[in-house]
Amino acid sequence: MRKAMGVVAVVLVVAVAAAGLAVAKGERPKPTVVRAGNMVLEINGDVTPRVLPKHELAPMGVWGSGKLSTVDGSHPPALEEASFDADKDAFVSVKGLPVCRIDQLQARSAKDAEAVCGDAILGRGSATVR
Repeated sequence: MRKAMGVVAVVLVVAVAAAGLAVAKGERPKPTVVRAGNMVLEINGDVTPRVLPKHELAPMGVWGSGKLSTVDGSHPPALEEASFDADKDAFVSVKGLPVCRIDQLQARSAKDAEAVCGDAILGRGSATVR
């Protein structure tokens, strides 16, 4: 199991480096697919704008996706750890954004919470796990 996780870690490093090079070249990224033995990692992402100022902060957007699968269709080993590394000067500021209080969310379904606090949603995402 540890060997499989080591392979996954190496695959992740190579994929992130390849995606970073594509973004640095200013190309629209295409999914990077890395195969290591039976494991297949597909990763994609992008940042906007393409060029940021060198000496001042500026707003930017980030998106990403990834898929871990196997060539033979078997269940991949459990992912035990994943990390995302960003530049030391990147941060998230929520100043001036709409706020949703905890009492507005308690005892509500996701649909009801969206109806009450929809303006406070910063992004969307999904995950499928087994």
